[in-house]
Amino acid sequence: MINILPFLHFFAFLVYFYLIAYLLSKNSKSLLNRVCAAFLGCFALWSLMLTFLFIPGTLKETAIFFDNIASIGWISLASLFLWFALIFTKKKKFLQIKIFYLCIFALPVLFIYQQWTGLITVDYIKKSWGWAGIWSGSIWAYLFFAYFITFITIGLYLIYAYKAKTKNLYEQKQAKIILITALIALIVSTVIEVILPELQIIKLPSLGNIVTLIWAAGLVYTIAKYDFMAITPGFVAEKILS
Repeated sequence: MINILPFLHFFAFLVYFYLIAYLLSKNSKSLLNRVCAAFLGCFALWSLMLTFLFIPGTLKETAIFFDNIASIGWISLASLFLWFALIFTKKKKFLQIKIFYLCIFALPVLFIYQQWTGLITVDYIKKSWGWAGIWSGSIWAYLFFAYFITFITIGLYLIYAYKAKTKNLYEQKQAKIILITALIALIVSTVIEVILPELQIIKLPSLGNIVTLIWAAGLVYTIAKYDFMAITPGFVAEKILS
Protein backbone atom coordinates (compact mmCIF):
# COMPACT_ATOMS: atom_id res chain seq x y z
CA MET A 1 0.00 0.00 0.00
CA ILE A 2 1.41 3.41 -1.00
CA ASN A 3 2.04 5.84 1.85
CA ILE A 4 0.59 9.16 0.67
CA LEU A 5 1.44 11.05 3.87
CA PRO A 6 4.79 12.46 2.62
CA PHE A 7 3.05 13.84 -0.48
CA LEU A 8 0.18 15.18 1.62
CA HIS A 9 2.47 17.09 3.97
CA PHE A 10 4.61 18.37 1.12
CA PHE A 11 1.48 19.57 -0.64
CA ALA A 12 0.48 21.41 2.56
CA PHE A 13 3.94 23.01 2.60
CA LEU A 14 3.46 24.23 -0.98
CA VAL A 15 0.05 25.70 -0.15
CA TYR A 16 1.42 27.54 2.89
CA PHE A 17 4.33 28.81 0.81
CA TYR A 18 1.94 30.10 -1.84
CA LEU A 19 -0.22 31.85 0.77
CA ILE A 20 2.87 33.51 2.26
CA ALA A 21 4.02 34.71 -1.17
CA TYR A 22 0.52 35.98 -1.94
CA LEU A 23 0.32 37.95 1.31
CA LEU A 24 3.70 39.58 0.83
CA SER A 25 2.96 40.39 -2.80
CA LYS A 26 -0.22 42.20 -1.72
CA ASN A 27 1.60 44.49 0.71
CA SER A 28 5.02 43.52 2.03
CA LYS A 29 5.30 46.78 3.99
CA SER A 30 2.25 46.03 6.14
CA LEU A 31 3.15 44.78 9.62
CA LEU A 32 -0.10 42.81 9.66
CA ASN A 33 0.91 41.00 6.47
CA ARG A 34 4.44 40.31 7.65
CA VAL A 35 3.37 38.90 11.03
CA CYS A 36 0.69 36.76 9.39
CA ALA A 37 3.30 35.53 6.88
CA ALA A 38 5.58 34.58 9.78
CA PHE A 39 2.64 32.79 11.44
CA LEU A 40 1.96 30.83 8.24
CA GLY A 41 5.70 30.19 7.98
CA CYS A 42 5.43 28.18 11.20
CA PHE A 43 2.95 25.85 9.50
CA ALA A 44 5.07 25.71 6.35
CA LEU A 45 8.16 24.63 8.30
CA TRP A 46 6.12 22.12 10.31
CA SER A 47 4.66 20.64 7.12
CA LEU A 48 8.00 20.38 5.32
CA MET A 49 9.71 18.63 8.24
CA LEU A 50 6.83 16.18 8.70
CA THR A 51 7.31 15.11 5.10
CA PHE A 52 10.55 13.40 6.13
CA LEU A 53 9.00 11.69 9.17
CA PHE A 54 6.69 9.69 6.91
CA ILE A 55 9.14 8.71 4.17
CA PRO A 56 9.64 4.92 4.28
CA GLY A 57 13.04 3.95 5.66
CA THR A 58 13.59 7.10 7.74
CA LEU A 59 15.76 6.24 10.75
CA LYS A 60 14.66 7.13 14.27
CA GLU A 61 17.54 9.56 14.78
CA THR A 62 16.64 11.30 11.52
CA ALA A 63 12.97 11.51 12.51
CA ILE A 64 13.92 13.09 15.85
CA PHE A 65 16.13 15.63 14.10
CA PHE A 66 13.45 16.72 11.64
CA ASP A 67 10.74 16.85 14.31
CA ASN A 68 12.96 19.04 16.46
CA ILE A 69 13.32 21.44 13.55
CA ALA A 70 9.55 21.27 13.02
CA SER A 71 9.09 22.25 16.68
CA ILE A 72 10.36 25.73 15.82
CA GLY A 73 7.12 26.05 13.88
CA TRP A 74 4.55 24.29 16.08
CA ILE A 75 5.87 25.92 19.24
CA SER A 76 6.23 29.48 17.89
CA LEU A 77 2.86 29.73 16.15
CA ALA A 78 0.92 30.55 19.35
CA SER A 79 3.06 33.62 20.04
CA LEU A 80 2.85 34.83 16.47
CA PHE A 81 -0.94 34.42 16.42
CA LEU A 82 -1.26 36.54 19.57
CA TRP A 83 0.92 39.19 17.94
CA PHE A 84 -1.24 39.04 14.81
CA ALA A 85 -4.43 39.37 16.90
CA LEU A 86 -3.13 42.48 18.66
CA ILE A 87 -2.28 44.11 15.33
CA PHE A 88 -5.59 43.11 13.72
CA THR A 89 -7.59 44.48 16.66
CA LYS A 90 -5.52 47.71 16.65
CA LYS A 91 -4.14 47.43 20.18
CA LYS A 92 -1.45 50.00 19.41
CA LYS A 93 -0.72 51.00 23.00
CA PHE A 94 -0.17 47.39 24.06
CA LEU A 95 2.13 46.80 21.10
CA GLN A 96 4.39 49.59 22.37
CA ILE A 97 5.13 47.71 25.61
CA LYS A 98 8.60 46.23 25.24
CA ILE A 99 8.09 43.41 27.75
CA PHE A 100 5.39 41.99 25.46
CA TYR A 101 7.99 41.23 22.80
CA LEU A 102 10.22 39.61 25.41
CA CYS A 103 7.37 37.24 26.31
CA ILE A 104 6.36 36.29 22.77
CA PHE A 105 9.95 35.57 21.74
CA ALA A 106 11.50 34.22 24.96
CA LEU A 107 8.81 31.64 25.75
CA PRO A 108 9.01 29.86 22.35
CA VAL A 109 12.81 29.78 22.59
CA LEU A 110 12.55 28.22 26.05
CA PHE A 111 10.11 25.53 24.93
CA ILE A 112 12.04 24.79 21.73
CA TYR A 113 15.12 24.20 23.88
CA GLN A 114 13.15 21.83 26.13
CA GLN A 115 11.86 19.99 23.05
CA TRP A 116 15.40 19.55 21.76
CA THR A 117 16.46 18.13 25.14
CA GLY A 118 13.62 15.58 25.05
CA LEU A 119 11.44 17.05 27.80
CA ILE A 120 8.34 17.76 25.68
CA THR A 121 8.38 14.90 23.17
CA VAL A 122 10.00 12.07 25.05
CA ASP A 123 10.16 9.28 22.46
CA TYR A 124 9.21 8.20 18.94
CA ILE A 125 7.49 4.96 17.96
CA LYS A 126 7.64 3.38 14.52
CA LYS A 127 4.23 2.94 12.90
CA SER A 128 3.19 1.52 9.54
CA TRP A 129 2.83 5.08 8.22
CA GLY A 130 5.96 6.58 9.79
CA TRP A 131 7.17 7.88 13.16
CA ALA A 132 4.82 8.97 15.96
CA GLY A 133 5.99 11.25 18.76
CA ILE A 134 5.09 10.52 22.39
CA TRP A 135 4.34 13.43 24.74
CA SER A 136 6.40 13.34 27.92
CA GLY A 137 4.82 13.46 31.35
CA SER A 138 7.22 16.17 32.50
CA ILE A 139 6.20 19.59 33.80
CA TRP A 140 7.61 21.11 30.61
CA ALA A 141 5.05 19.36 28.42
CA TYR A 142 2.20 20.69 30.55
CA LEU A 143 3.73 24.17 30.67
CA PHE A 144 3.90 24.09 26.87
CA PHE A 145 0.22 23.10 26.68
CA ALA A 146 -0.64 25.95 29.08
CA TYR A 147 1.39 28.47 27.06
CA PHE A 148 -0.13 27.34 23.77
CA ILE A 149 -3.73 27.31 24.98
CA THR A 150 -3.38 30.63 26.82
CA PHE A 151 -1.87 32.56 23.91
CA ILE A 152 -4.29 31.14 21.33
CA THR A 153 -7.28 31.76 23.61
CA ILE A 154 -6.25 35.36 24.29
CA GLY A 155 -5.78 35.96 20.56
CA LEU A 156 -9.21 34.53 19.74
CA TYR A 157 -10.84 36.50 22.55
CA LEU A 158 -9.31 39.75 21.31
CA ILE A 159 -10.72 39.12 17.84
CA TYR A 160 -14.11 38.15 19.28
CA ALA A 161 -14.22 41.29 21.44
CA TYR A 162 -13.20 43.40 18.46
CA LYS A 163 -15.98 41.84 16.40
CA ALA A 164 -18.53 42.69 19.10
CA LYS A 165 -17.23 46.24 19.51
CA THR A 166 -16.66 47.45 15.95
CA LYS A 167 -19.57 48.98 14.07
CA ASN A 168 -17.92 48.33 10.71
CA LEU A 169 -19.86 45.49 9.09
CA TYR A 170 -16.91 44.45 6.93
CA GLU A 171 -14.59 44.20 9.93
CA GLN A 172 -17.25 42.16 11.74
CA LYS A 173 -17.35 39.72 8.81
CA GLN A 174 -13.56 39.49 8.72
CA ALA A 175 -13.33 38.76 12.44
CA LYS A 176 -16.09 36.18 12.10
CA ILE A 177 -14.21 34.37 9.32
CA ILE A 178 -11.04 34.23 11.42
CA LEU A 179 -12.90 32.92 14.46
CA ILE A 180 -14.84 30.24 12.62
CA THR A 181 -11.90 28.88 10.61
CA ALA A 182 -9.62 29.00 13.65
CA LEU A 183 -12.03 27.15 15.91
CA ILE A 184 -12.70 24.43 13.34
CA ALA A 185 -8.99 23.89 12.73
CA LEU A 186 -8.00 24.05 16.40
CA ILE A 187 -10.69 21.66 17.64
CA VAL A 188 -10.01 19.01 14.98
CA SER A 189 -6.20 19.26 15.20
CA THR A 190 -6.22 19.20 19.03
CA VAL A 191 -8.29 16.02 19.01
CA ILE A 192 -5.88 14.37 16.55
CA GLU A 193 -2.59 15.64 17.99
CA VAL A 194 -3.26 15.70 21.75
CA ILE A 195 -6.54 14.30 23.08
CA LEU A 196 -6.65 10.92 21.32
CA PRO A 197 -2.96 10.10 22.01
CA GLU A 198 -3.23 11.22 25.66
CA LEU A 199 -6.33 9.09 26.22
CA GLN A 200 -4.63 6.22 24.36
CA ILE A 201 -7.77 5.70 22.29
CA ILE A 202 -6.11 5.78 18.88
CA LYS A 203 -2.86 7.14 17.49
CA LEU A 204 -3.38 8.84 14.15
CA PRO A 205 -0.64 10.29 11.95
CA SER A 206 0.18 13.93 12.62
CA LEU A 207 -2.35 15.85 10.52
CA GLY A 208 -2.74 19.07 12.50
CA ASN A 209 -0.75 21.13 10.00
CA ILE A 210 -3.06 19.93 7.20
CA VAL A 211 -6.27 20.69 9.11
CA THR A 212 -5.02 24.21 9.86
CA LEU A 213 -5.02 24.99 6.14
CA ILE A 214 -8.65 25.95 6.83
CA TRP A 215 -7.44 28.56 9.32
CA ALA A 216 -4.70 29.78 6.99
CA ALA A 217 -7.14 30.25 4.13
CA GLY A 218 -9.45 32.26 6.40
CA LEU A 219 -6.61 34.50 7.53
CA VAL A 220 -5.31 35.20 4.04
CA TYR A 221 -8.80 35.92 2.70
CA THR A 222 -9.44 38.26 5.63
CA ILE A 223 -6.18 40.17 5.23
CA ALA A 224 -6.64 40.49 1.48
CA LYS A 225 -10.04 42.08 2.06
CA TYR A 226 -8.71 44.13 4.99
CA ASP A 227 -5.85 45.63 2.97
CA PHE A 228 -8.05 46.16 -0.07
CA MET A 229 -10.52 48.25 1.88
CA ALA A 230 -7.75 50.14 3.61
CA ILE A 231 -6.01 51.28 0.42
CA THR A 232 -8.95 51.73 -1.93
CA PRO A 233 -11.00 54.85 -1.05
CA GLY A 234 -13.24 54.30 -4.08
CA PHE A 235 -14.34 50.95 -2.73
CA VAL A 236 -15.19 52.47 0.67
CA ALA A 237 -17.09 55.38 -0.94
CA GLU A 238 -19.07 52.98 -3.08
CA LYS A 239 -20.08 50.89 -0.08
CA ILE A 240 -21.05 54.00 1.93
CA LEU A 241 -23.27 55.22 -0.92
CA SER A 242 -24.86 51.79 -1.33
